[in-house]
Amino acid sequence: MPNWPDIVFWWLTATSTLWAVMQVRQGIVQRGWLVVFATIMAVALVGRLLGQPVVIGIAGALWLVFVCLPSILSNASTRQVIRERYGPAKRLADLAALLHPADGWSGASRFIDAVALTARGDEDGAVAVLEPLCRLGNMVGQRANLLRCRLTQNWAEILAWSAANPGMVERDVELLAAVIRALGETGDTAGMVDLYRRHRKRIGAIPLAILRDSIQLNLFALAGHPEAAERILGGSLATAPPLYRDYWLATARLRAGENDTARAEFEHLLVGADDVWAKAIGRRIAASHEPIPPLDESRQALVAEEATSLEAEIRFGKKSPPSAGASLVTWSLVALNSLAFALQLAFDGSTDLKVLHDLGALCADCVGRGEWWRLLTATFLHLGPLHLIMNLGALATLGPQAEAGLGRGRTLVVYFLAGVGSMAAVAAQSWITGERLIAVGASGAVMGLIGATAAMMLRGWFNEGAVAARNRGLAMAGVVLAQMVIDTLVPQLSFTAHLSGAVIGFVATLLLGDRLGRPAAS
Repeated sequence: MPNWPDIVFWWLTATSTLWAVMQVRQGIVQRGWLVVFATIMAVALVGRLLGQPVVIGIAGALWLVFVCLPSILSNASTRQVIRERYGPAKRLADLAALLHPADGWSGASRFIDAVALTARGDEDGAVAVLEPLCRLGNMVGQRANLLRCRLTQNWAEILAWSAANPGMVERDVELLAAVIRALGETGDTAGMVDLYRRHRKRIGAIPLAILRDSIQLNLFALAGHPEAAERILGGSLATAPPLYRDYWLATARLRAGENDTARAEFEHLLVGADDVWAKAIGRRIAASHEPIPPLDESRQALVAEEATSLEAEIRFGKKSPPSAGASLVTWSLVALNSLAFALQLAFDGSTDLKVLHDLGALCADCVGRGEWWRLLTATFLHLGPLHLIMNLGALATLGPQAEAGLGRGRTLVVYFLAGVGSMAAVAAQSWITGERLIAVGASGAVMGLIGATAAMMLRGWFNEGAVAARNRGLAMAGVVLAQMVIDTLVPQLSFTAHLSGAVIGFVATLLLGDRLGRPAAS
């Protein structure tokens, strides 16, 4: 009988390797990742061919350590740089580079040193740190050169370099980001919008939220859309220092033609600004007297369309990650499931079917004798720690977004309707087929939240034509489909519970409604 964790690890490594190939081809991630994924895939394939679950488990562990962990550390390092906390940023970058030595990650620590020196007003010291890297004929050298230009705000040199190396801009999104900003900073907003238009889909697919949002912030601010700039500053860039936020908002107002207001804001920012920020602000004040050619209707329409898409992303997509404090129901459910598992451990019944039965596992015959409460209690019990971790991991990942759209009350209703309803469906299946079984787990309830999210996205797509809603709805449908495939391969998993939970969550949300509708105009 197949072991379902092994099947999960196998498909995880296979699909992530395919994802890596696609991302490299689009220039979103670097080629070093292919080596990592190919190695992990080879280990998983050997385990699959030899029928060795331990080897497949090793591939899964390699995926967690050499794919997930360095990505998390790198993102955390970037966030620390934005917060101007360079010591922690450097330590995180060093650890990430240790796990992923390819693609120039080992140079990230020196990049952070350069940024820290610049923040202290030592531009000469920063350039000195970058100069040895700039002479390298690889991606590290190219990025060091771009960073040097950005630190000194030598935008013309970036444009000259990109004109001499057009293929690099096509292959690397970080280089693309630098060129987009350079065009806007030098007053060529038309060229900036045109370049953004050519790479629009590619930019939207960037997995690193800070980089994606930074590019869009440059577009909105340098094209003169203060409202959109303010909205995007509330996303992944919300942790940036207040001066960073105020600087870009004043820039957006300046480019929108609000010269007097923008100059007053920049002059206010000069008070207490360090040398680096003072130079940047001084350049803005000087530029406030230089007219910027207005965009034509086509380019204005593109920027306006991106602003509208941003609003949809905030409501339906990936730009609105709710905080833990705003996800009280989700984290309370995680805690309740964890407490129930602690109770199982106390009775030494993590995997003991008799103990699980005594604690309230689903037994169709028992339900038929009037023990209806098992339909609820079974949703809080789990067959071993891995079962618990996978369900709670899915709940912690998907629950906050569902709760943000449904609200606390509807989230509770959908979760328990899907959980109890999926257990009732399993009991009905048992009565019809005569198969005796014991069922436990929160997966039916979690699938209910996935179905609920799909329903909210469907409503947003039909009512508003929101592309973000369509894309996320299709992603939720893909999750359900993938779960169905896994269920057919692993007899221990309940196809009935998962599918019925998703359907119940979908239908319940269509009936109950949500709070993601377009806000009324004020």
